[in-house]
Amino acid sequence: MYGAEIAHPDIPWGIDAQELLYLRHLAGMDALEVLRTATSKAGLHVNQALLGSLMPGAPADLIAVRGDPTENLKLLEYPDLVISGGKLVVDRFSDAH
Repeated sequence: MYGAEIAHPDIPWGIDAQELLYLRHLAGMDALEVLRTATSKAGLHVNQALLGSLMPGAPADLIAVRGDPTENLKLLEYPDLVISGGKLVVDRFSDAH
């Protein structure tokens, strides 16, 4: 199970991709399974089925990246969009022309 520490000084809003890469390598998972393990499956393990899902009422923040994180997990470290607590925190998509 994956858990994020909010106080990462080097990764203020993203996911520590190095931890995901270790999980992928050590557990022999594909990238999509690693992402599920770090999100919705983690929620199930702590008895919060909505945690880590994109469903109405889910108690989770949202990030988005340019590109395919299943091809490059490092994209998750510095997301292009962050919504936290229902508020827009980072929006690099609006800056794109």
